[in-house]
Amino acid sequence: MIDSPKIRRAWPYKTILEPSSILILNALFLVFYFLFAFFSPHIHTYKCSLVPNLNPWYMIFAGETDGAELPILFVGMPIYLGIGFLLTRWFQKPISILNNFYLFILYSIGIFGVFAHHYWVSGAFINLDTFLVILTILSLLLLVLYKQAKTTFSSFQNWVQTLFLFALFCLIGWLISSQASSFDYSFMLAPANKIRQGEAFGSFFMQYNLLSTYVFVAFQKLRLTIEEMKLMLIVIFSFYLLLYNLVAKHVFANKTFANWFMLCLLVVRIISITDGPVSLPQVSCLRLDLWVPLVFLIWRFGFTHILSSIGFSLVYMADDTWGLLYLALYLLILSFILFEPSIKKGKKLLIFELGKLILIPLIAITFHLFLFGTIDSAAGKMYANLHIGFLPIGLFSSFWIIAFSLPLANWVLYKHFKNKPLGFLLIGFACIQLAYFFGRSHEHNLLNISGIFLFILFLCLDVIYEANNKSKTGIYLGAFMSIAICLNFSAEIKTKVRLVQDKFLSGKFNEGKEFEIQITQINGYLKEHYSSKVLLISDADGYLNYKMGYEQTGFFAPFVASIYTHETAKFLEEKQAQGYSLIIYPVSYKNLVQDILSLNSICTHGSFCQEQLPLGLTEIKFLPNR
Repeated sequence: MIDSPKIRRAWPYKTILEPSSILILNALFLVFYFLFAFFSPHIHTYKCSLVPNLNPWYMIFAGETDGAELPILFVGMPIYLGIGFLLTRWFQKPISILNNFYLFILYSIGIFGVFAHHYWVSGAFINLDTFLVILTILSLLLLVLYKQAKTTFSSFQNWVQTLFLFALFCLIGWLISSQASSFDYSFMLAPANKIRQGEAFGSFFMQYNLLSTYVFVAFQKLRLTIEEMKLMLIVIFSFYLLLYNLVAKHVFANKTFANWFMLCLLVVRIISITDGPVSLPQVSCLRLDLWVPLVFLIWRFGFTHILSSIGFSLVYMADDTWGLLYLALYLLILSFILFEPSIKKGKKLLIFELGKLILIPLIAITFHLFLFGTIDSAAGKMYANLHIGFLPIGLFSSFWIIAFSLPLANWVLYKHFKNKPLGFLLIGFACIQLAYFFGRSHEHNLLNISGIFLFILFLCLDVIYEANNKSKTGIYLGAFMSIAICLNFSAEIKTKVRLVQDKFLSGKFNEGKEFEIQITQINGYLKEHYSSKVLLISDADGYLNYKMGYEQTGFFAPFVASIYTHETAKFLEEKQAQGYSLIIYPVSYKNLVQDILSLNSICTHGSFCQEQLPLGLTEIKFLPNR
């Protein structure tokens, strides 16, 4: 590496931001981008062959053309990052023509312009007056957070600040959250009903992870309403934000960047989520942010400590989709660390240490296989095999900003971050988190997994600041990035401010009150006119069964998780034969169920009839042919 004073004067950030390396990575990104653009029509052409047999609530997804973005990009991203890493290693010495400062500036402006164009034309920004108000508030917040980071506080004052942050996170989460979705909550509550009924794992459908399901089991034991469950999830999310803050302040060398990271995290991961962070429980921190405690474990104990192995194994047991991928990544990096040539240990000792650390994950995998009959998520495989809902990734998607930035981040962390294995782990987590977006590629899902990308970005800014002898230019760069990120979501900020204003003006803070009154009335009617054997056919049957005390029956929990019309029709007929009353709620589901029953061959030896009941209820009965 040439490092003369002359070059330093020409390019002050040369040791950190080498133009030649950046241009190589940018060129690689353009190759990756245009290859995807060329092959995209071929990738996204699969059709769901099961459409005629799907239940009506799946048909809204089956109409979309599906593709293979998930497997192709899930494998392609690590290959792309690996090639970028190798190229920058091979071309460590500056290439004279590429190391030209003015060429770098010109090229960077061009890349920035391509990305900025999408946001300006898409109307992401709001009117100038509101824009300036938000800009002013953000600038003041950044200044306050900068001063706070430079001030030394006593232990008591730190505790007071932590409690204040926790209360602030809870308040914001409560104010900006919409009414809890009984449909989405039922995907957590229905499996929780099954667990409370004593049914064995693997004998029922469980869409999401074990950790979230058991959290809802606890909610049920506390007899919480759905809105109270939402409030509890807000409290859990607030604790998780404190964990984010703890990890950032330990991993980052400078508290300023940790504070600015938390501000951007609050804006992107909390405020910008359409219905708030917990109105849809499947996007909560208990599912999409399980990497955060693992980063703390690796920072605190390292890869070769037994507690790190236990932590990754526990996360795998908590979530057999993301946890399994995290565990595989951990074992891969662990193997590289232990067998790195510079480690002066005997081969037998290395194998012994690796075996000791692998033993706990093997026990976890064996236990999971015993409980569920598989080492990964059965529900996840079922969804993937349907080939429905896989949206195309647009050529102006925000994903391409992430794809552009990750090789640069990988390079910065490798060259200047002292804990290189942790840097590789973070980049690996980013690739894994992207699988959530590849599986359902709408832009909002990037917000749901934004925590890891923001963490990597501000860690890189922190590393650059440290590597450049804490030059104020690094602070200006961090402030600029913070303002740019927050202003990008200024429209969402304005929407949430209006939502809070409407809540205060209308006084409607308990949005689920009317729904609870309806449930009480329906429960009273059903208890008066029917036996305890009632099968509720509803988009909220998980919650209704929990509130009314009815059994959650059938393999699919909730009912709307059932996939095929012929299996659903047969299940309903069998349940009626067992003495169950088949009750549909709400009215909108009446026609959907009728479609299922009328389309099936099961109706050739009989027919279903419907009887309208009070309170929006409908009863269906199967009448065999005489």
